[in-house]
Amino acid sequence: MSEIYRLLNAGAVFANRLNDLQDLRTRYTVYNNPTMIKAPFGHAIHFDADNDDSVDTGRDFILTSIDSVFVWAYLDTFGDDNEGRIVDNGEFIFLVDGTNDRLRISSDGGGTWADGGTDDVPTGEWVHLGVTRDDSGTVNLFVNGAWSGAPGQASGTPAVGTTNVIIGNRNARDKTFDGAMRDLLVFNQLYTPAEVTEIMQGRMF
Repeated sequence: MSEIYRLLNAGAVFANRLNDLQDLRTRYTVYNNPTMIKAPFGHAIHFDADNDDSVDTGRDFILTSIDSVFVWAYLDTFGDDNEGRIVDNGEFIFLVDGTNDRLRISSDGGGTWADGGTDDVPTGEWVHLGVTRDDSGTVNLFVNGAWSGAPGQASGTPAVGTTNVIIGNRNARDKTFDGAMRDLLVFNQLYTPAEVTEIMQGRMF
């Protein structure tokens, strides 16, 4: 766990490898029956859309100011209704969109959306996904360390979350992510594209 503490000391407000189900059940509320699968870099939590799996972190650490979220993901499909959630607090909604195989992000509960590039998010392989957002709601989306979609898109005025931060779903547990996640990091600071690549490569901290 020393690496997690190092990440927290470096400014992460949430850092979890998502590779130990027992640890997740101890720290958070785990709904239904996510499992652990082998990944190229260890184990990873696997969410099944048929089971409405999710992890409720018990708090809202995504603020209304500056936030960045990064995760390794392996999509089996794009989840419930082609809108599987990566993280969701009722206002900050970060998801994979199966209609156009892309990332989407909203800072105001779905009133305003910023979209990643069409066909940028694959299924059946590991991919690094990320978003950075400033305090006005302007966002940059990233896939494998590269910009996805137009930079500097509006995602709405950041609003206070209405639920805890939910991993792999939303609070109603009806937008389940379908696949695996590993190394979820949330920061209250911005990063340049070069720094995002370093985070992806594990060289940032």
